[in-house]
Amino acid sequence: MHYKLRTSTWIEDKGSSLFIVIFILLLISMLGSILFNASGNDLMIARNQRNDVEANNLAEAGTEVAMFWFNHPEKFKGGGSFKNNYNGKPEDFFKKRLTDTYGTPTFLAEGISQFTGTEDKPDLEYELPFNSYQFDFVLDPLKKIGTIKSIKVYSPKREGGICTIESIGEANNGTIRTVIMEIKAPPLPPLTAPLQSASTDINLVPIKVHWGDIRVMGSGNLGDNLEMIPVKNQISIPDGLGYGEDNRTDGWLDIYIGGEAASPSQKSCNDCKEPYSDLGHDNIHQFQLNEISLDSWNYNDLKAYSKEYGRYYSTDGEGNLYQDGILDEAHKKGLNDVISSVYPGDSKGFVFVDTIDQNPPNNLNIPTLRINRGYLEGIFYINGNLVVENMAEGLQIDVKTPPWEGKTDEETRVPVTLSGINLNGAIYSTGSVLIHGRFSVFGGIYAGDGFSDTDDLEVWYNYELTTGRLKGNPAILPVKGSWIQK
Repeated sequence: MHYKLRTSTWIEDKGSSLFIVIFILLLISMLGSILFNASGNDLMIARNQRNDVEANNLAEAGTEVAMFWFNHPEKFKGGGSFKNNYNGKPEDFFKKRLTDTYGTPTFLAEGISQFTGTEDKPDLEYELPFNSYQFDFVLDPLKKIGTIKSIKVYSPKREGGICTIESIGEANNGTIRTVIMEIKAPPLPPLTAPLQSASTDINLVPIKVHWGDIRVMGSGNLGDNLEMIPVKNQISIPDGLGYGEDNRTDGWLDIYIGGEAASPSQKSCNDCKEPYSDLGHDNIHQFQLNEISLDSWNYNDLKAYSKEYGRYYSTDGEGNLYQDGILDEAHKKGLNDVISSVYPGDSKGFVFVDTIDQNPPNNLNIPTLRINRGYLEGIFYINGNLVVENMAEGLQIDVKTPPWEGKTDEETRVPVTLSGINLNGAIYSTGSVLIHGRFSVFGGIYAGDGFSDTDDLEVWYNYELTTGRLKGNPAILPVKGSWIQK
């Protein structure tokens, strides 16, 4: 009896243990199944997230392609569907096609954009496959994940906007995402003449200005006789050389003087505006104070622009510059270090040099700044008196003349090589500009308080300063708050 009882108990204990083991196995199996399903769900979620990211990246790449076309309109070779009766050349579509009251190219005229299409009927809809397009070298990494289905360009919704860019990307699994953004023009205004002075009077001789106008608000001294003044001749052939004894013609030069051309005396009459002289100098215009205007660059707008998209420097009374306005030794620089370049293409973009007290310029808060490096490239807004002295030889650059006067065709621009260029770009100085020695410019130069000692200043105008397509500076900017992802 005792043996049977122990056997029965052992069997019962063994059965309980087996039940527990089976229960644990079932529990582990259930947990494994749950974990497996959860892992599968996580994998699916991760895969969907990856597809979303890939489709969104493709859509964003489409907006970058459109912005590239705005910055390099000549690269756009067409292939899309133009609507709203655009019949121009493909490479002109992304250029400024309107003009303002001064005849300067612009995207907006009286606040109305040149792009007037809608989402359903855009100005441009580009649907060609991008895997065979000119951006192969850029889009190679994206080809593996999908395609850019389309890019649309149509009218903006926000005041001051240029257009809306809509781009659709599709991942390989069919996931589609859309990115919509608006763009605007930067506040960097054009410089419409190679030499401008707001001074009360100026000595204009010797004149070494090519391919554009001279504008001075005061009186102007033209020297002892008109033989030294270049004559405007629209069939003259530009060669990149300066004026010589047997070559004093230019196809674009007009001289606008706000007051009187003080000398020489060979005038058609004492107080006449046109013509100044009957000796072939119909490009000389006096008493133009109410007829001409100088380019005005807004201090506050460009200061804000430089802090976000360019380079901003504050100054002190000794002519030192401080990067980002941080007044310590680690951020202190000289003007030479800030604006000098090493080679053509080494552009500094847009550089804003502020006043001593960082308020709008006046006679008491602008420093005197000096430069003597051989080559500068960029757009420089300088709130100070500028002294240019002992410049080195400069560099050789390949450029193009402006179009023939009254034309905008690219075909009328002549390739020219200029040697010894010290400034490739523009200087806008709210103070005076004093030049000691040779200073050769391709671009433009503005002096709020006038020029001094300009005997060795020579300027060839860069037509791109009129169009706003300036190296190192974007042609367009994204409108904040306009970015939408779908």
